[in-house]
Amino acid sequence: MSLSSSDVLFVGRGVGVVSYYRTGSPAFNLGCDWIACAGRPNDPNEPLTVAAALKRGGITMPDFTDYKIVVVQQASGQGWLNEIIRLKRAGVVVLYEIDDYLHYIHKVKHHKGAKYFTKKRLAEYEICMRASSGLICSTDWLAKTYGKFNKNVYVCRNAIEGRRYDYLNVPERDTVNIGWAGGEGHVEATRAWMAPLGNILNEFKDARFISMGLPVGEFIADYFPDQVVSLPWCGIENFPGAMTNFDFCLGPADRNNFYAAKSDLRFLETGAIGIPLIGDPFVYSEIIHKETGYRAENPVEAEEGMRFLLEHPDVAEEISYNVRDYVLTNRTMEGKGATQWEEVFKSVV
Repeated sequence: MSLSSSDVLFVGRGVGVVSYYRTGSPAFNLGCDWIACAGRPNDPNEPLTVAAALKRGGITMPDFTDYKIVVVQQASGQGWLNEIIRLKRAGVVVLYEIDDYLHYIHKVKHHKGAKYFTKKRLAEYEICMRASSGLICSTDWLAKTYGKFNKNVYVCRNAIEGRRYDYLNVPERDTVNIGWAGGEGHVEATRAWMAPLGNILNEFKDARFISMGLPVGEFIADYFPDQVVSLPWCGIENFPGAMTNFDFCLGPADRNNFYAAKSDLRFLETGAIGIPLIGDPFVYSEIIHKETGYRAENPVEAEEGMRFLLEHPDVAEEISYNVRDYVLTNRTMEGKGATQWEEVFKSVV
């Protein structure tokens, strides 16, 4: 970076998957300081606390004014608002990072955050977005939508760290494992693909369905007790290895703004290991049909995709090579992923 990496601080919201992808990973690859804040300081007198850190000086709360740029992830509440205003008055550029359409989550059935994002709570996010120097979003759709809160909007697409994937391979086995990974917000979209999946399991006795995270396989487990396996969710540190249980993966989506805002992260995570994704192009628009994956816009096409990959293992193998090459060449944080963050930082100082 022409701007010194020591001039930039990333502040993650907790230590979960989203914090890793949107603050931790870019910070690590750019050589910037990173901290993860615990809690949510609504009280302006309540201090921020550090949950984790990778920075010069160890696990301590830094003085944010020591940096030229501070990236804050989904900040909300009076405490954060006061901090953003203080930093801007001190000449610090505050970039607000957001990668979900928070204003739709209350409409998503089964989402654990549905009751959290009330109108009052959303207003707390909005005022922090307005107060910041600019926004960083993960998709063009999200940037266009949240641009009404701040005219300075930048897009930094999600990317994976290739070194965490390039040594992994899907092992040979006697079964063909159809995989799915996700949480509560994806129940309805996934439920629509369960009947086609049941048809496939009934037709192909060597096929297995493995869900990781929310046990969506329970929808059909009673009919296929020997062909459905539910694995618990694992941390981001184990996620790449856990996905080697899949031979190909399902990526359903609903036609709503929750999914319109989503990035194609699952395509990157599976593709980096050479696992073909049967994905809805509403989210996974970069899939080249039958070359880097299988495009399926509805349950009928999803069933056709599962059957196609099972009946044409030679094509599935070719897709595996193609998608792995594409992701590791074009969508890694070590490459173009970090560069886009660097370009944003150069443009704001």
